[in-house]
Amino acid sequence: MKHNILLTDPYHPIVQETVSSLKALEFVGHIFGASDEIARLRPSALRKVYYVPGPDAEDYAQQLLSDSDAQALAPYAGLFREAGHVLVCLDPDNVLLCSDQWDTLQALGAASIPVPRSHLASGARAVEGCAADLGHPLHEVYVKLRISAGGRGVWRISRDAGLAHNGAIPALPLSAMCALIDYSVPTEGVVVQEAIAGGVDITSYVFAVAGEVIGATYRERWKSTAGLSAEGMIGPVPEDVGHVVREVCRALQWDGLGNIQMMRRPEGDTVGYEINPRTAGSIGLTRHAGFDFLGSVLRRVLGLNGNAAFAAEPVVPTVFRRDWSTEARCP
Repeated sequence: MKHNILLTDPYHPIVQETVSSLKALEFVGHIFGASDEIARLRPSALRKVYYVPGPDAEDYAQQLLSDSDAQALAPYAGLFREAGHVLVCLDPDNVLLCSDQWDTLQALGAASIPVPRSHLASGARAVEGCAADLGHPLHEVYVKLRISAGGRGVWRISRDAGLAHNGAIPALPLSAMCALIDYSVPTEGVVVQEAIAGGVDITSYVFAVAGEVIGATYRERWKSTAGLSAEGMIGPVPEDVGHVVREVCRALQWDGLGNIQMMRRPEGDTVGYEINPRTAGSIGLTRHAGFDFLGSVLRRVLGLNGNAAFAAEPVVPTVFRRDWSTEARCP
């Protein structure tokens, strides 16, 4: 029996790795995209789901893997379940929590998990004060939309006077950042956060049930393009990262599939700075390290493993690099 997968952002270049992985699984059939009109796929970078087929429609997905729209879909997890289908993302409560940058930091801090120094600010004057408290202009500072996903809505307050857009995160001088805040006026405020200098950017995809970690991955990101992984390494989960992952899942009673973003500081400690209540295309890269994490999750959700343990194969450290001019995977 084949099952359908719905990807909300199927044509994003980095999602192609996941799509190819899914097609290689014998139980996966057609792959849908979300759209605002029936039978019309919408381009990448969806901000919300505009159309999900009804349970009686022929193209209703029997399995759902949400790449960027868990926040829009998770509240309807009960309806999917009643229709006999499974939503593969975090449970609705954690989706709402992790979609809020500030609430995420507060929850992690309450669980004694190290987080970057951060402030919640509303208005340009408050941003100025928070930036100064975090060491600007001697140190760079980030400003993040409180409600955001997938690296969107993140700026770096630069110590330079000019504008910069050629890095992983766009940089603005403080005066321009404050002008932007005054112009956009986010009603929920913005998060002003210290930049962790010299650390290693880490992402761990995690599948847990009722707070117990069933499986996890480890990815270092060495280079980014528009906030997406362009170069890095997939490897075994180090003990310090595994400890943070277990503590996060226990504290949040994590249930489902998502990813935790961390920084390993030069001092040796691991700091959690963001949780995404969804997966992303780069999860498919685990196949090249000898661990088909996504396939194992889907087999577990579909009940294809029987009583067998989660298929955690040995992970071979594997470096990846992407050529963004051709969207091709390079060795």
